[in-house]
Amino acid sequence: MGDLLILSNVTEGFIHGGDKCPEISSYLNKHKSSFEYSLIPDLSYLNHRAECHTGIDIDHISYVSKNEYQIDYSYDWNIYNGCDGMNDSGTENESVIFTISKTGEIEFETEHLEIRSTHDEI
Repeated sequence: MGDLLILSNVTEGFIHGGDKCPEISSYLNKHKSSFEYSLIPDLSYLNHRAECHTGIDIDHISYVSKNEYQIDYSYDWNIYNGCDGMNDSGTENESVIFTISKTGEIEFETEHLEIRSTHDEI
């Protein structure tokens, strides 16, 4: 199993469902500085100099089932090549499943974000 990230409580006695997605999205946007970089994989599969300095943009939250939700997000990356004059940049889109416990703890399942290779991109 991959690393799980646990945030503070959302609300006590949280009732799950698709109608909660806007509330969850608002909460995650307000608190994303505490978790966003753990949702960005090691970018060395792009280039050993690839970096993300801007964090994530939350695109959509959707209800999956029971206490599971999905966060769709994007992030920008940059490669600074110094004297080469061949800097590069791009945007990646990702999605992660997360669960919300009965007490409101949010856990992100990030195992699929572990080290990638260029082979994964082909």
